[in-house]
Amino acid sequence: MNLRTVLERLLQLIPVLLGVALVVFLMMALTPGDPVEIMVGSDDNVTPEQIETMRRDLGLHLPLHERFFQFVLSALRGDFGLSFYHRRPVFDVLVERLPATIELSIAALFVALAIAIPCGVIAAVKRGSIFDKLATTAAVAGVAVPNFWLGIMLIMFFAVQLGWLPVSGQTPTTLNIPHVTGFLLIDSLLWGRPDAFLAVLRHLALPALTLGAALSALLMRVTRSAMIETLQQDYTAFAIAKGLPRRHVIIRHALRNAMIPVVTVIALDFGSLLSGSIITETIFSWPGVGRVLIEGVTTRNYPLVQTTVLMFAVFYIAANFIADMLYVAINPRVRL
Repeated sequence: MNLRTVLERLLQLIPVLLGVALVVFLMMALTPGDPVEIMVGSDDNVTPEQIETMRRDLGLHLPLHERFFQFVLSALRGDFGLSFYHRRPVFDVLVERLPATIELSIAALFVALAIAIPCGVIAAVKRGSIFDKLATTAAVAGVAVPNFWLGIMLIMFFAVQLGWLPVSGQTPTTLNIPHVTGFLLIDSLLWGRPDAFLAVLRHLALPALTLGAALSALLMRVTRSAMIETLQQDYTAFAIAKGLPRRHVIIRHALRNAMIPVVTVIALDFGSLLSGSIITETIFSWPGVGRVLIEGVTTRNYPLVQTTVLMFAVFYIAANFIADMLYVAINPRVRL
């Protein structure tokens, strides 16, 4: 990928982010509910003059177009405004919560890959077998089952019935891991406490399995289809005819060429994992960006919601860009 392509991608980023910012801004602005009234609540001691002062302090007295342009200009300077609820810079709030969401998304991606790639390859090699039919049925069921239902069922079985795994949170309440990187799995190892690492891993297991289940179902179907198509190519038959071991041909030749559509799905779905973790984080009380976004929507926290959605848009674009670079690494012909 040359420099010109990189610059073109960066230029495409500008209208996409402006469009996302405008849509989110209008949706939040036109949603019924006044942020100041929500903040005040049922306090009868607050006078109308104080409410108007708060509105002016938050910039809510300005017309919609002025508020939007102020947000865009401030964002270009790296200032995303103050969170109405936290009374802190939005960027600081998100930086605190982002490691938990990234950690959960990466764990879910590992779960999905560990299930999808082997099952997809075996189902393609043993096409038409009982394993293939069971795997295909499980993949359809995995795509159809909603995350919130699966999460509740996993809680009922592994946490309530068996008592093997914790229900919610990122760590036990009695465990206070020193924050170095913000990623608790890494911080627990830096702390030199294997028991803390296992405790974090146990809390991570259920939400990661919930998020990774739907992705693994989709990845398995894509892997199976790509492998079936690749195994039918002439070069695969020629490699087998030369006497190469079948396992070698499947892994070194067929799987590598079949990975291009799989990489596309992984790149797109990793962005969706970051944004789609909202429901999962709410179910498992996971202290990530998803939960703070829900809080921002319910309290009409405009700067927080707008900045979070913009951040998710950047993740999507970055994931697509990384996928393009991986194409070149997997299949050198893409350079042409």
